[in-house]
Amino acid sequence: MDTSDPKVYVIKDEQGEVRGEVSASEFVENFDFKKMVMPNHSSLISEEELDIPMGTSRLFTLDADNGSAASGLTGTHDTYYAVVPYKEEIIYILNFSNNDKAAETKQEFIGILTSLRIKDTRIKSIRLECGDLCKEGADKSGPFTEKNYTDEDELEVFANALNKAVKMNGELNYVTYFLMHISYLDGTQKKYVLNISNSEQEGITGLLIDTEDSGQGYEIPERIHNELRALIY
Repeated sequence: MDTSDPKVYVIKDEQGEVRGEVSASEFVENFDFKKMVMPNHSSLISEEELDIPMGTSRLFTLDADNGSAASGLTGTHDTYYAVVPYKEEIIYILNFSNNDKAAETKQEFIGILTSLRIKDTRIKSIRLECGDLCKEGADKSGPFTEKNYTDEDELEVFANALNKAVKMNGELNYVTYFLMHISYLDGTQKKYVLNISNSEQEGITGLLIDTEDSGQGYEIPERIHNELRALIY
């Protein structure tokens, strides 16, 4: 997949030849494929519904010219289009062809469609686990053993920390205060080290570390650090 163009992604085969495209359109209740997508110099052979993990899509088979009259090419080939609505928010449009009429090409496209997944990186929940430094407090148990967050306003504070944290330079020398386990709406999960102090002293910032890259730290700005401190302690 060539994603260099943010509006249209290009599907390429193993030899780098273009086989199709992926684009998106604003959601329309009664999306008219013939008026909005169907290319010139082609005719509709068939239209069918296809159930895929993203929902019900419409699959169109077109008979398309092999080339313009000026090109000197003759004959036609099959081109396949899929219109895939997603949560009444957006419509994805995919096309695919091998410039032939082989049934295998259609099955290959259907295989692509049935493997489609949307990566939804909105946070579903967060679980904080008291780490080593957390347990070294006055009561030797920290503010909690673990704590779960699902409220949207609370999750937004954590999301701001992830988005606004600034990459740090140099080697890290740290002890873990909290382990932050994040569950996303698409079913994926991530784990971070989250160091937030209970001090009200001015100028204190937080530390965020992706456990998959434990040598790279990110500094959480003072304002967001204070918002997190209010949620945690």
